Amino acid sequence: MARGVCIMTFDFKSPPTDNIAYFMAKTKELHFDYDEIMHEAHHKTFTIAKITQIDLLYDIKESLQKALAKGQSFNAWKKDIAPTLQKAGWLGKTQVINPTTKESKEIYISSKRLKTIYYTNIRTSYNQARAREQYNLPHSTYLRYVAIDDNRVRQSHKSLHGLILHRDHAFWKTCYPPNAWNCRCRVQSYSKTQIEKRGWKIANNPPPFTPHKDWNYDTRNLDSSTNTLQKALDYKMKYYKHKDIKSYEALKHIEKETKKEVWKQGFNEIWEAYINNDLSSTKRNVAQVGELNTKAIKALREYFNIEAQKIGIVIDKGRLTHRR
Repeated sequence: MARGVCIMTFDFKSPPTDNIAYFMAKTKELHFDYDEIMHEAHHKTFTIAKITQIDLLYDIKESLQKALAKGQSFNAWKKDIAPTLQKAGWLGKTQVINPTTKESKEIYISSKRLKTIYYTNIRTSYNQARAREQYNLPHSTYLRYVAIDDNRVRQSHKSLHGLILHRDHAFWKTCYPPNAWNCRCRVQSYSKTQIEKRGWKIANNPPPFTPHKDWNYDTRNLDSSTNTLQKALDYKMKYYKHKDIKSYEALKHIEKETKKEVWKQGFNEIWEAYINNDLSSTKRNVAQVGELNTKAIKALREYFNIEAQKIGIVIDKGRLTHRR
């Protein structure tokens, strides 16, 4: 039988799988005050201070999960969630009762408060996923701190702009962004060669800096894995299978994205070694970048007389460098 070359395309509009994994895996807990849960515990727990209804907390978490999957803006998310908040009496001026002390407190749920809820969850999800990608790159072992240079940036954060340290430096354990509420800072990764070409300097030590007390912990979540998403998906799919077919089908789509995350990591390893002209630095010779579905396999057999023994689509070092 004939042998052929599979041509594939990448879907850059796919949901950010690792971000969704991180967020989905969080358990919902009611806490009247934010500091009832400290630091790294926020990696595993979803809570919003002053919410005392578990159903409302569930609705907000589901809406943020949808925003992550669709790349929804704050205004779009706010428009979608506002009727739910209004119905629950958790919008504008409202009274809440501390379940421990039974004391009543008047609070005001404004657009500013909703913006904090939205950006805190979206940015922490994106940043931990970005950190895990950066720490998996074999060559780009240096991290560069990037602050937004405008009239809203904190001066202490601005002072870190351009700081370059090895990714294993202790600084990143407590100072990988976000470093405060509504912090917009981010981190870029580079190889030593790339840094030297740009004329940048690698610092020996960072300037004095202490994150906000609520963010003074390791936000990178490096110990997590894509298995976290699979566990969360298995649980959710089992729950929705006979109750909500629309949600079940949506979760099946996300499940497919977990495979892409694994493929992407393998491809990135080979690709980074290639662009750094050092393919010998990686022991990986082949990376899977996709798979054929049953219809494609059948079509290859019927129309092109090609028998696909395996459904995986792979790229190897030889083809990448045009060597056979």
